[in-house]
Amino acid sequence: MSPREGGGVRGACGPLLYCRSRRLAVSVLLLAAVALTALVLNGALVKVGYSSDQNTPVTLILLPAVCAVILSATAHGSMQPWDGLGGPVIRRARLAHTGLASLGAALAAWALLPTDILDDRGGAAVARNVLALCGLALLAVRVIGSSLAWCVPLLLAVVTLTLGIEPQVSWLWSWLLAANADMGAAVTAAALWLTSMVVFAQHGERRSTSL
Repeated sequence: MSPREGGGVRGACGPLLYCRSRRLAVSVLLLAAVALTALVLNGALVKVGYSSDQNTPVTLILLPAVCAVILSATAHGSMQPWDGLGGPVIRRARLAHTGLASLGAALAAWALLPTDILDDRGGAAVARNVLALCGLALLAVRVIGSSLAWCVPLLLAVVTLTLGIEPQVSWLWSWLLAANADMGAAVTAAALWLTSMVVFAQHGERRSTSL
């Protein structure tokens, strides 16, 4: 086999090895299961806050949090020495992986869920929160590592549903409860997602110091 042919084989196998190291097939199946669950629960409501009568769609907060947990799990690869090289191939692979997964989950939510489940909060708001929490999860993967990153979107979801808008600092999470067309929430979600795409594609997950 010539060097050129060998390079072609390695180039063809690279994406497949990357997908296997991230268990992407499993994650796609899990995201599909989440989407089907969301269809079943799209009319279900959950109470927000400890002293209010406000309700919000279950899918508005919990669906994005679960998607973010799945994405953070697939951000960890079993080929850390190779990932740590940070070459253009691995950077493009990380960007394609996380970008397509988060956008796919967001578009599925937008397409499958009603436009107005409750108080002008529907598929668009869920899609916005999917991108926001996926972005937050990826930033956590970079800062604290994949073993704990999944806690971050779940913790934010729990805080949002438990405390609601009562505390003075609720502006930190109340945008997750905003309506479809809320510009502030959209800007926040876009900033989180775009920042995470750049940071994770460039640097990947936080690597163990033992490697």
